[in-house]
Amino acid sequence: MAYSCKLLEPGWAGLLSLDEAKHIKCCLEKDAKLRRKWKIRGKKPSLPAIAAKAYPEDPDGGRRYIQKVLTAERYRIKHKT
Repeated sequence: MAYSCKLLEPGWAGLLSLDEAKHIKCCLEKDAKLRRKWKIRGKKPSLPAIAAKAYPEDPDGGRRYIQKVLTAERYRIKHKT
């Protein structure tokens, strides 16, 4: 899936979908300069940390939202028939 370069701007995207968060995570893992721009430490950022930086108006809300999406995704995979 193609994403806008704007998605890599901290605070631009708001609440992220799981796919958007994974795309940003992949880019952050590859680019130290981008990690500095996002103010994320370490080479393996967590999706909740990314979600919090992407939604600066309510970082806890962004973190909670992505946790909810991750939980639903894990449940869906675990209970797949």
